[in-house]
Amino acid sequence: MRLQSGFADQSLQVMVEGYGWMPNLRRRTGRDVVRTRVMGQRAVGLCGPQAAQFFYDEKHVQRHGAIPSPVLSTLFGHGAVHTLDGDAHRSRKSFFLSVVTPESIASLVQCVAAAWEDTVIGWPPGREVVLFDEASRALTAGVRRWAGLPVETHEVKDLAADLVAMVDGFATAGPLGIGVHGGPATVVKPGSRR
Repeated sequence: MRLQSGFADQSLQVMVEGYGWMPNLRRRTGRDVVRTRVMGQRAVGLCGPQAAQFFYDEKHVQRHGAIPSPVLSTLFGHGAVHTLDGDAHRSRKSFFLSVVTPESIASLVQCVAAAWEDTVIGWPPGREVVLFDEASRALTAGVRRWAGLPVETHEVKDLAADLVAMVDGFATAGPLGIGVHGGPATVVKPGSRR
């Protein structure tokens, strides 16, 4: 769809490509800064350290109303830190950052490393495994341990699949998780070197 401003609306592409949409658009245009339209609204995509500094400077960005309702309902939740401005945003962000201490990060790393060890030990020798699936399960199990969430070991596989589908498929049309990886799965044989 072509709009008067000269920028094509990218809503359909966003629904089809999900998270991959903006990097793909930047590759197609050959630019780090891309001006476009999404859902009829002007949009600018930025990339790089300076772009991140610009984005996180409250003088430049208004978060409230910026995220479409379907995305809020499936990924962030209404009232999430991503939707707040001013004091409310700073207060909620401060709460989240208060748990990101060197000790907390070290504990998270230990829990995820232990989950990886448990995962690899369970691989049958000489059989192929899908590395993406195994990684999602190890990360889910490790973060679950770190957060103290009461999830049984046999529930990790389904929980990991739900988390992958939620993140990768939140902005795409159709069933979540269909074609979300954007390519063939990485398969490795335990004991082989890649």
